[in-house]
Amino acid sequence: MQRPDGTTFMDFDYYNTLREKFLQILYDGLPDKSYIRTGCNVQSITQHADSVDVTLADGSVETGDMILGVDGVSSLTRTSMWDHADKVSPGLITQKDKTCMKTSYRGLIGIGPQIPNLRKDVLITTFDEKLTFLTLTQKEQVFWLVLFRLPETMVWPQRGRWTEKDAEEQAAKIASHPLTKECKFEDLWNTRERGALVPMEEGLLDRWYHDRIVLAGDAAHKVTPNLALGGNSAMESVVVLCNLLQKMVAGQENARPSLETLTKAFAAYQNERHGRMKVIVDLSARATRMEAWDHMLDKFVTTRVMPYIPHHFLVKQLGRIITPAPKLDYVSLEGFARGKTPWKYDDGVEC
Repeated sequence: MQRPDGTTFMDFDYYNTLREKFLQILYDGLPDKSYIRTGCNVQSITQHADSVDVTLADGSVETGDMILGVDGVSSLTRTSMWDHADKVSPGLITQKDKTCMKTSYRGLIGIGPQIPNLRKDVLITTFDEKLTFLTLTQKEQVFWLVLFRLPETMVWPQRGRWTEKDAEEQAAKIASHPLTKECKFEDLWNTRERGALVPMEEGLLDRWYHDRIVLAGDAAHKVTPNLALGGNSAMESVVVLCNLLQKMVAGQENARPSLETLTKAFAAYQNERHGRMKVIVDLSARATRMEAWDHMLDKFVTTRVMPYIPHHFLVKQLGRIITPAPKLDYVSLEGFARGKTPWKYDDGVEC
């Protein structure tokens, strides 16, 4: 962690991997890859009494018993769910839910090659007034994000949209800002492979399902990026839902589920996940505001308190957030590596 002048006041060992590499590992482990289709954007979703259709951009139609929408904060699946609910159950989806996604920050994000004067395989967080620099370095690439406090908070469906020129102008304002003692932001910007200015939404829906549609990830629970818990949270939600669906299917001897049966599973899924996501959304929001010195107290804590907190204490606190993550109940843990901090599950199993 760095002060505005680039000097270090806290340092952690950190392991990271490319998301694309992680996805490749998951894909390579699939026993049957024929179910995976790429390059086929969803055009529309149509619900029926006993099924749901998804029309794809190539004109093909996929029919199933349910739809799981993990399609981001601008989720087409969520919009389709809301539209259908408004027709058949007016008032079920509240105005609170339709406006819960808010944007108080925008982010200048980019990727480029590793540069000589940055350490490899570290996450560098540089604090300052109303902005934060997050720099994730790897052996050959650097990912970076600069968060800026907006003058006014945007409320969904309002979204910030900024051009390439806007990004250039914003980058010019912070070009000389130190990331470390040896590196300034312009070193990353001038060597970027791509970069853009995007909104940083945050919010938590009260209703994650209706009829045969259910949501997960940013479509239902969007967090700010400072604690890097967004992707993990999406996977946790899918794990919980899969556990419930597996039990549902096994309990009815693999028969097709009725709408009533699906609704019970979806309700149990939301009930199990909502409380944990409330904690993670709120904690991420607090971290974002503290690191951007949103208030005088935030600046005081990061500059006068945090440097004197033992590193292991902060690591332990983060561990308390991560270790209760769910596991796939129907997948054996045999052969899985054990870490220094055990995973803890509701059934008492530790891995």
